[in-house]
Amino acid sequence: MQVGRRGGRWQLCENDAMTWADPGAWYIGAAYLVALVALGVLVWSATRQWRSRRVSWRLDGRSWLVDGRSRPVPDDRGRTTSSGMARRAELSLTNTGTGTAFGLETIRCVGDGSAPQRFAEVPVLRPGESVRIVMDLADERAWQRCWIRPRCRPSHRRFDSSRRRFARIRVARALARTSQRVPAGTL
Repeated sequence: MQVGRRGGRWQLCENDAMTWADPGAWYIGAAYLVALVALGVLVWSATRQWRSRRVSWRLDGRSWLVDGRSRPVPDDRGRTTSSGMARRAELSLTNTGTGTAFGLETIRCVGDGSAPQRFAEVPVLRPGESVRIVMDLADERAWQRCWIRPRCRPSHRRFDSSRRRFARIRVARALARTSQRVPAGTL
């Protein structure tokens, strides 16, 4: 038994098949269309997110003691001593991801108790490219505490305020990885 229209009124009809002229068939068709559109939007957004380009960083480099220069080093209470030799680090921050970094800045902490400083590096850094960073550090204690944090915009729009902040990269740990990976004397 089905519901159909006879004589201007809705009533139960025997042996009548539903056709597209019946209002119920249009409701079913519209429901299928809405479900199909929703599925298409879901698949499109999932594949767009899955294929989006990402930026990731690798820090490599080398360090050495600066000849003959000792610098005053503040201790934990702010008193200065001249116990440490200055150390210079020549680093390379490389974009190892698949996306381009726009407006790259680095926030650097040299580990001597001073506030971190922000440096504008390059306007565009494509995948596989690197930027050279030179840091002068006060002594071995500061060397173990210094870090670099990259920041960049996700798009080329200059006034886009949404900058992506990445995790801190410890300079001493990155250089220890470099010295384990590269044979001595090749840098």
